[in-house]
Amino acid sequence: MKTSKPPFIAAWLLDRFGADPQLDAIAGDLLEQYRLGHSRFWYWREVITAITVGTWAAFTDHMLVVLRAMVIGYGLTFMFARTVNPLWSSILAPLLENRYAFILVAAMELPLGLIWFAFVGWILAQCAPQCRIPAIVGFAISLLLVGLIININLMIHEGNSLELWLSMLAQPALLTIPILFGGGLLTGSPKRTISTH
Repeated sequence: MKTSKPPFIAAWLLDRFGADPQLDAIAGDLLEQYRLGHSRFWYWREVITAITVGTWAAFTDHMLVVLRAMVIGYGLTFMFARTVNPLWSSILAPLLENRYAFILVAAMELPLGLIWFAFVGWILAQCAPQCRIPAIVGFAISLLLVGLIININLMIHEGNSLELWLSMLAQPALLTIPILFGGGLLTGSPKRTISTH
């Protein structure tokens, strides 16, 4: 017998990442349809569609604000890469002589990067309060894609060890989580504003 509760993760994602100002009505309609017999697959498909359409609509309604927030996010990322990373690397340089020290270095660098990118997510939420979901999600996805492209290029040209491949592929994915957390998307239901049109 099918439960009357929708898939928890799908409902949670809709609550956190749904950018449509009418999200409560959409969530209620989806729940009603699910209880009338639609499948879990149907519910997931509708949640993904609602998140995508709502985020895209919020992006197009506030394009300049979202782009400004993304430029600020990339500026902060560049600043981190040009100031904090070289300083941190010089402190850890003696450890880098050992072939297996990258695990220790990564374990020491990871908390610093997580804290920094949580701060970047928070800044983006402050820069675009009326459209923070598309600003934060857009920046996180773009940073993930750029990071993967850069790291895959480095891996192709610099090394073929399995440890290097795993760490360089995992790094961009790990950095998206603190961006979402810092922007408030993983900490509670976002406050949604009513659309003016």
